[in-house]
Amino acid sequence: MSDDDVAREDVDREFEQAVQMLDDARKAHEVGISKSTVVNRLYYCCFHAAQAALYARGFDPQSHGAVQTLLGRELIKPGVVEREHGRFLNDVETYRRRADYGSGTVDRDADELVRRTSAFLDAMRSVAGDASE
Repeated sequence: MSDDDVAREDVDREFEQAVQMLDDARKAHEVGISKSTVVNRLYYCCFHAAQAALYARGFDPQSHGAVQTLLGRELIKPGVVEREHGRFLNDVETYRRRADYGSGTVDRDADELVRRTSAFLDAMRSVAGDASE
């Protein structure tokens, strides 16, 4: 198996996880499970989608911080990805921390967070698709 095949497998695996996280968040929201759970799943959807896009571009982030740093430096700053997506990733990570660690409430509309997460996922898919062509 070539390095390109391994990289494509990594990209595909990360996108599969991202889609699963978004699906989990939607289901949790629909049945009224806590907003904390919804926000957690939405953050991990964004994290896995960003990681997939970075893998597709030849980067191998080793931490959550590295994903955010590389996304900003390699995709947002050069204009490959809109700045709003970078801000959203930062925001949703803050919401997740508040939700997971009880350091505050998540005072955001869950429907809007789901919509923005879906848009983030689409943007990362576009980046990954552009990188593979």
